[in-house]
Amino acid sequence: MLRPSFGVCPQCGLSHPPVAPGEICPMAEDKSGVDFSKFFKDLKNICKNHISKKEIKDHKKFFGLLTIEIQKVLDNFEIK
Repeated sequence: MLRPSFGVCPQCGLSHPPVAPGEICPMAEDKSGVDFSKFFKDLKNICKNHISKKEIKDHKKFFGLLTIEIQKVLDNFEIK
C-alpha cells in the first residue's frame, strides 16, 4: 500500500498529506477576517460527546445530517 507523500502545503505552509485537487486546505488562513476557531472547537466537542453518548457508528452519515441541519439554520437566520 502506498503512503501519501507529505510535503509543504502551498496553501497553509505546513507539512501534511496532500489536499485533493480543487479543495481548500482546512489549515489555510481564512481571508474573510472571521475567527472560526472557537466555533469549530466547540462544534468538535459537541460532536465528540454525542458520538460517544449515543454510540454513533456511521460518522459520515452523522456529519452529513449535521451539515444539512446547520444549512437549514443558516438559511432561516435573521438578526432581530
